[in-house]
Amino acid sequence: MQIANAAFRRGDHEAAREEYRRALRIAERLLSRPGQSNGAGAGPASFVASHNGLAEIALAQGQNALALEHFRTVFERMLGLAQSTSTPPALREACAAQLQPALTALATHMMGCGAPLRAIRCAMRRARLASCD
Repeated sequence: MQIANAAFRRGDHEAAREEYRRALRIAERLLSRPGQSNGAGAGPASFVASHNGLAEIALAQGQNALALEHFRTVFERMLGLAQSTSTPPALREACAAQLQPALTALATHMMGCGAPLRAIRCAMRRARLASCD
């Protein structure tokens, strides 16, 4: 992730995109096998950071819709895993912990794009319900 972030700071969006995608593939593997290694904690955090990095690249290139897709993907995946009773407890907890940063990124982007307030409130309500499970 550090390589991706450094490439982004340099303005090398192609290199950053490639590294964020590589990190995302690793995160997906960790999420699919939470009992192995430290996937329960590392998987969600890496998933969120990778998608957020890809969203930032999209924003830097004026691709607001693509950025929104990344922010929504993060929110929906963390919400789904946090709410699912079939998700192992450690992974559920790690995903629930990532809901706040995911919601913040999504809501900030939606507000910046002029999304209806009711859509933002809906996401907030969904996240709050998941944290109460």
